[in-house]
Amino acid sequence: MKVYAYFSSASALTDGAGDNIPTSSVLGSINAGAYASFTGGTGPFGVNSLQVFSQTVGAAGTFNASHSDNVALQINTTGLGLPAATYTGTLNIQAQAL
Repeated sequence: MKVYAYFSSASALTDGAGDNIPTSSVLGSINAGAYASFTGGTGPFGVNSLQVFSQTVGAAGTFNASHSDNVALQINTTGLGLPAATYTGTLNIQAQAL
């Protein structure tokens, strides 16, 4: 089983007036690890994703269990020249068992 955090496009956040913050400027830290941009290209969600968790399903104790992770976000707008505004976007979290 794998869990991914992803944005559905290369523009992670937008103000609706054409000003966008790209996924390369949004960084995620999984469980206090190093920050990485959402351009990792892992899994089925293409270049706008990060893998949050992975576990082999089928071993003893893996059929009925719970797990939690922390995903900290950081936005770097250096060099983007964005106006002050309210920016919105959706970070999707999806688990896949294959």
